[in-house]
Amino acid sequence: MGFLTSLFGGTKDPAAIIQEVERRKLAALRTGFPQLVNSMYHFQLKYYSHWIGNAATAQLIPKIVEHPTVSCIGSDTAISFAIKNRNYKLVFHEPTFMMADKREDNLYRLELYQEDKKVLALRGKLNEVMYIDAFRDGHWTADFRALNKAISDTEIITTNKNPSNTLALEELKKNFDIA
Repeated sequence: MGFLTSLFGGTKDPAAIIQEVERRKLAALRTGFPQLVNSMYHFQLKYYSHWIGNAATAQLIPKIVEHPTVSCIGSDTAISFAIKNRNYKLVFHEPTFMMADKREDNLYRLELYQEDKKVLALRGKLNEVMYIDAFRDGHWTADFRALNKAISDTEIITTNKNPSNTLALEELKKNFDIA
């Protein structure tokens, strides 16, 4: 049995494979997970590297997130964590001008791995998903639904504990060099 035959349930027809991939991309879009993971990364998860070591901001990391770590390799950032004893890693690849296809310049890549298996890969521009390069359904979808809820709950609790939003003000002061 050939590689394509085993991979795509018996078909060797490239047109059928492409059609199935497009069908699955559309199904992925309908779930909302590409947009959800993209948004969670750009507006929450990418800041974990700054929040992990700071007692004041560590409370912003939802309790559902276990053992968060951040590593950087060149301009790429990898955030590793666990949810319900399942290991995840989000890898963000900065846009580059060195890509072979000039139409792809300035697109970031975001890849989500569960237990070292790629379950989602996106390319986009300015926090907008433009392409889905991989999508596999699985436990991760329920975990990320739970994480999204936990992020919302954490934001509500943090706001209620600190109505003047001191953390946001401190961040603004730092960003604009205000003493």
